[in-house]
Amino acid sequence: MSELEEVKFRLAREIDARASERAGRIRAETELRELKLRLGSSPRLPVHESLERDDVMTNTKAEPATAITPRRTGRNLTSALSSSPSLPAFTSSFTFLPAATFYSCFAQRNGTPRQPSLVPLARGRIQLHGHVAKESLEGLSQFSHLWLLFVFHLNTDLHQTVLCAPHERNTGRIQKRSTVKAKVRVPSLGGEKKGVFATRTPHRPVPIGLSLVELRSIEFDRGYLEVVGADLVDGTPILDVKPYIPFSDAPSSGTSTVFVPGWVTSACGTPVKDYFACSSVSWAPNVRESLRAFWISRGGFKVSLYDNPDEFLRLVEQVLFRDIRSTHQRSKQTNCDDVCRTGKWRVVLDGISIRYDISTTNDVVIVAHDNDLSVANN
Repeated sequence: MSELEEVKFRLAREIDARASERAGRIRAETELRELKLRLGSSPRLPVHESLERDDVMTNTKAEPATAITPRRTGRNLTSALSSSPSLPAFTSSFTFLPAATFYSCFAQRNGTPRQPSLVPLARGRIQLHGHVAKESLEGLSQFSHLWLLFVFHLNTDLHQTVLCAPHERNTGRIQKRSTVKAKVRVPSLGGEKKGVFATRTPHRPVPIGLSLVELRSIEFDRGYLEVVGADLVDGTPILDVKPYIPFSDAPSSGTSTVFVPGWVTSACGTPVKDYFACSSVSWAPNVRESLRAFWISRGGFKVSLYDNPDEFLRLVEQVLFRDIRSTHQRSKQTNCDDVCRTGKWRVVLDGISIRYDISTTNDVVIVAHDNDLSVANN
């Protein structure tokens, strides 16, 4: 064998060895992934209350009945399901580190819109976390609207969903039913219950939300983008940001008919009734001027999501045009003809506490803000 032939032989053998090594590594990685998925052995990470950047860790659970574990298709899947019909087809726990945090004009759940676009001036900032490269924002400015995938991190029943695995790791026992309520009361039906998947309630088996927002601006160097029309509370963990694409996201009228139940919209496509709309929103004497001066004195646009006080005042009016009180608060029938000087109800917007009243005729009167509860008395 000549020297050239020997070199070619060694090269071919080295190539085969590398190919075999790669195939073996891929096979081992695939088997390890399958084992983790089947045993649900993904490590659990805590959900921190501080919501500091890079500290928010979210456990998400997936149990779709039609989910297929890797390398199980056709008769193998059918056999697996028929042999253990009481077990879910997919019982793994997935742990995600959110891509960003949403900083909102809504400091609390109270006041946060029930749906996106209900408050056009609702603004927020999406700050990317350190593990997400700023270059991921390139090209996004060419879109007008975005989808936000997020976690309902302030749900009072979060411990029953995010913080609980669908099975008990130590015993291997499978939890047959979710502890989240399967039905919720629908306001437009007078309290009649519907299945949770037929509603937009935040209390879901997997507490993940999806909202359509309008892109306002992007700061590439600082790794954040600002949006409007959002319905997210301050500190919301953002799992993903996707561009809105009309040709695929909006159903084509030529291929199928889009329809919703009568308790959502009428036949002409307009809402049946805005059950939360108030009759009017007004200001007690001197309150509007006092709030404007306070917004400016605390730092103005430097510490606000708004460019000027007039924008902020319009935000307050837009938010309070709908009754933001909880069902329990509304059921108390505490509305009265006489407006309370200090305000029975409170909402925090853009870091400022606003106090207001609602009359028996459903008229809202803004009576004070947090630095001066005596304004309405003057």
